[in-house]
Amino acid sequence: RVVGLAAGPENNCARTAEGAVWCWGNAHVRRGAEPIWAPVRVEALSGVRDLWSRGHGFIVRDASGALLAWGDNVAGGVGDGT
Repeated sequence: RVVGLAAGPENNCARTAEGAVWCWGNAHVRRGAEPIWAPVRVEALSGVRDLWSRGHGFIVRDASGALLAWGDNVAGGVGDGT
C-alpha cells in the first residue's frame, strides 16, 4: 500500500498508507553499509505523513509535524548546519 515515493540519485524510499518508510539502493538506512537492493523498513520511523528526497538524503514529516532528515549531507542537505 505505497502512497508516496521519493527518489534520489542512488537511492529510493517509499511511504506506506500506514506511515512506514521502506528504502533501497544506497539508501543510508544503515550508515556505512553496502547498497541494499530489496526494500528495507526504516525501523526508527513510524506515522510518517510526508516523504521527500533531498539529493543524497531524505526528509520526512512525522505524525507530530516534526521534520526528520537523513543521508550523506551533501551540501548541508540534512539541515543540521554542518
